[in-house]
Amino acid sequence: MIKVKYSRESVCMADDCVNRLMSYEMPDDTTLDELIARIRETYVDDYSGIPYTGGGTRWILTSNVGPLANFCDSHASVPRYYTFTPNDLIKDLGITEVHGHRK
Repeated sequence: MIKVKYSRESVCMADDCVNRLMSYEMPDDTTLDELIARIRETYVDDYSGIPYTGGGTRWILTSNVGPLANFCDSHASVPRYYTFTPNDLIKDLGITEVHGHRK
């Protein structure tokens, strides 16, 4: 199993009370695409891994090994990858921390 810590910037003052550090445990064969999907699908009470803020806001995911991908806050959008490919294994890349911020 691999542990990945995830955090993101706050999107508004009301979000400050629910924004939190998350930790994912994932199998060794988890791909980068699967990690990004898990982050985008995270909902815990009022917390969302990638909140919808409207207006086609783009989110960028960076990591301890560099930039990963960017995508629109609409869940229908497809991530655009930077250096790595969607099928790269996160254990091979050495990803242990991911942070989301708006562009």
